[in-house]
Amino acid sequence: MYFAVVDADAAAARAGEPGGTILVPPRDIPAGRYAGLRDPQGAFFNVIALARTGTGWQPSAVGPARAVPPRVARAEEAKPKP
Repeated sequence: MYFAVVDADAAAARAGEPGGTILVPPRDIPAGRYAGLRDPQGAFFNVIALARTGTGWQPSAVGPARAVPPRVARAEEAKPKP
């Protein structure tokens, strides 16, 4: 699971304070800067500060790193099929 943050280094440092563990120290990847963390109960999660470009968020390998509004179905699509 990934959580988008503004500063991956600060998020990793803060997660390590109350008993969490930094499993993957903050590092740069094409999509931005990320770190792998474990909370005090043992759950693994990641934080990522997405890279910015002049035209917006940097796309990742799995698709655009931006919010996409939900598609609204047209009325004829919402009707049950016989």
